[in-house]
Amino acid sequence: YKLTIAVGGDVGHADYVNSDAYQYIDYLNIMSYDAPSAEYTNHASLQFLKDAMQTFYDDGCHYSKMMGGAAFYSRPTVKQYSEVLNASSNKQNTFESDGSGSILYNGKNTLEEKMEYILETKGGAGIIIWEVTQDVLGDYSLLNVLYNKSLEYNCPSPNLGPDVSFCGESSVL
Repeated sequence: YKLTIAVGGDVGHADYVNSDAYQYIDYLNIMSYDAPSAEYTNHASLQFLKDAMQTFYDDGCHYSKMMGGAAFYSRPTVKQYSEVLNASSNKQNTFESDGSGSILYNGKNTLEEKMEYILETKGGAGIIIWEVTQDVLGDYSLLNVLYNKSLEYNCPSPNLGPDVSFCGESSVL
């Protein structure tokens, strides 16, 4: 068994965790999204992730236990990444950028930077996603970005066994 906890990324959430608890957990899932808008230009920026990881490190959690957050939705206008992409006339730009104005999210470039920062720079455990069903299939998939980046770091890949059909539908695996 693994013991994990999920915490908000802003400083106030570190106050809710007794620093003695870090010795007992396997992973600290830092929800580094929904940042205070007064402090950050994007609710799920790389800088918010860096600040959050530093906060919990300063509180006593080792980087090797930390998982940083990636948002597959926008703020302050709440839209799923799939909605943002499907409404775009330039899907490649939407895929690579973090949006603008009232549609701010994590694009390909920021997700790759987050993976590099967590795994390479800090020796962290990985990325958590909110929320995977808000992604798209195909060339513009954010989950594929994270998967492809994880291959550079020889991250473990779970063995989920053979594909299993549910409800007799061959297309649902």
